[in-house]
Amino acid sequence: MNADNRHRVTLPRVIRSEWTKLRSLRSTWWSLATTVFITVAAGGLIGRTSAQAIRDGDIPAGPQTAIETSLFGVDIAALILGVYGVLLMTGEYGTGQIRASLTAVPKRLPVLWAKAIVFTAVVGPLMLVTNFAAFLLAQALAGDVGVSLSEPGVVRAIFGATGYLVGIGLLCLGIGVVLRNLVFAITVYIGVLMMLPPVLAAALPADSGDKVGKYTPMFAGGAMYSVDGGGGPIPYLRPGPGALVLAAYVVLVVAAGAVLLRRRDV
Repeated sequence: MNADNRHRVTLPRVIRSEWTKLRSLRSTWWSLATTVFITVAAGGLIGRTSAQAIRDGDIPAGPQTAIETSLFGVDIAALILGVYGVLLMTGEYGTGQIRASLTAVPKRLPVLWAKAIVFTAVVGPLMLVTNFAAFLLAQALAGDVGVSLSEPGVVRAIFGATGYLVGIGLLCLGIGVVLRNLVFAITVYIGVLMMLPPVLAAALPADSGDKVGKYTPMFAGGAMYSVDGGGGPIPYLRPGPGALVLAAYVVLVVAAGAVLLRRRDV
């Protein structure tokens, strides 16, 4: 092997570099550990407290209720993983490490692709196991009113919740690339993507609120782990269309980030 091949920048090598950076950061392990704990603990707590309400007839039994209670912590997990996704890029801009990263990878875009791949490879399997654990714990604590994994839509919803969390993280990675500033990016994520859709849905006339709200990233993502289409203040899309809408947001924002990463000065 000649020297050019040994030192050539390839995507697998950039991925290994990003994996090394990710696992060396203490914030990575704290973020992931907190996400796992909250998701499982919230599922168990809400599953147990909801069981009596089901027995009393206050809320219906069935797969939708089981998913809503078991995966209650998914929204909190989305908040944590979204902020973590933002940090993957804004953290490097904040410390100045981005200059070294882009100097080592002159084409620049492999850095973004590697971050997205590593994030997906770590968060996807971890949250899939976590969501299954939250469901199984919640239903075990629910006792006689619990449901099993074999109930229609349950396994699909757990996979959907996992896809939602990965999608939100990637969307926030893209936001971080576009804005480059931690505070601005988190403000956009929490203020615009998380808090604004329910406010708009409540403020607009019912028909308009439903039509607009269901196509926002958070509600479209929520549809991915809905069993019966319930969506709180507005009805969800079906899971498939919801996944496509969230994927479209991810592609558009990450693509915008890629263009800016190529063209802007560091």
